[in-house]
Amino acid sequence: MDHRTRAHFPEAALAALICCTLLVAGPARSQTPELCPGELEVGDNFKIFYCSSHPLFDAVQPQVTRAVIALHGAERRATVTYDGVFAAAQTSGQDANTLIIAPQFLNQADIGERTDILYWTGTTWRFGNRSLNGPRPSSYEVLDGLLRRIVDDGRFPNLTSVVVAGHSAGGQFVQRFAGATPTEPHISGKLGIPMRFVVMNPGSWLYVDPARWDPPSEGFIPPDPESCPGYDDYGYGLAAGLNQYMAAVGAPAIRTQYGQRRLAYILGDQDICRPDETCTTPPGSPPPDGGCAAELQGQHRFERGTVYYQYIQYVYPPGILDRHSLDVVPGVGHDGTAMFGSDASLRAIFDYPP
Repeated sequence: MDHRTRAHFPEAALAALICCTLLVAGPARSQTPELCPGELEVGDNFKIFYCSSHPLFDAVQPQVTRAVIALHGAERRATVTYDGVFAAAQTSGQDANTLIIAPQFLNQADIGERTDILYWTGTTWRFGNRSLNGPRPSSYEVLDGLLRRIVDDGRFPNLTSVVVAGHSAGGQFVQRFAGATPTEPHISGKLGIPMRFVVMNPGSWLYVDPARWDPPSEGFIPPDPESCPGYDDYGYGLAAGLNQYMAAVGAPAIRTQYGQRRLAYILGDQDICRPDETCTTPPGSPPPDGGCAAELQGQHRFERGTVYYQYIQYVYPPGILDRHSLDVVPGVGHDGTAMFGSDASLRAIFDYPP
């Protein structure tokens, strides 16, 4: 029996629809991905697809104590992401009490003749950009609305943990979303439900000030902007070009909030393919972001992640390591299923072992 819930339910229209400038699209899968069976209405009768381990809004489900939102990568294969997280929940013995949801942010070519499904260009959804059709919500607004329904509508009264996790482009989504979302203080603060963000093998990172790693000085200093114009623009930095979701929060608040939130960084030590290489770990893996803004962060995903962990210790006070952590998964490259099933992921997402 397929453990992906087949459900359709109405969703209240998003309260504020935010416009944004489009960023350059990342790599997109030419083959149409398998579509998740659930349909989530996000306003004006437009929807996104999603996979879910439990019916979202049918009845009160007191057995659910953990909610995990899992973000797919550039290939938009939410079904694969969902299956990887569900298998991890089974390994930890928490599949019965965990609500797993994998929303799906699609391209126009993915949806066939459907005219009521939101779509984006390339991987612009990873930066919180607006859809290109319908009421044009930011992808981050869509996730905010989903999170609020889960915690506020009373169907999951015994939640004790909310996790937002993503691998690859999904990791980029989660890392940028973590600093800006207004939903985290509602969940962690007002409702008292601990919330965390799990970022795995992203191709690039959002920096919160102009400094970058400088190998000659072995420290973080602002590079010559003429050598890499726009290197600190969104989505690699906060200096300029914020889309309207991010601009509504503002760079100073994003910088502060990012340091206050709980993040787990998990990196595969074999995710070492460079932008100009054919990736073999595993074969056919997409390369990381190219261009000078991304390459200022490091040569490959593993280096970029380890440098970023040093960066947060440079830019934030020492207490940052009480909230941000780094784990390395040995022998694993750019493999989402292996990363979600790793011991580090089981600890970060499922607190397993206890």
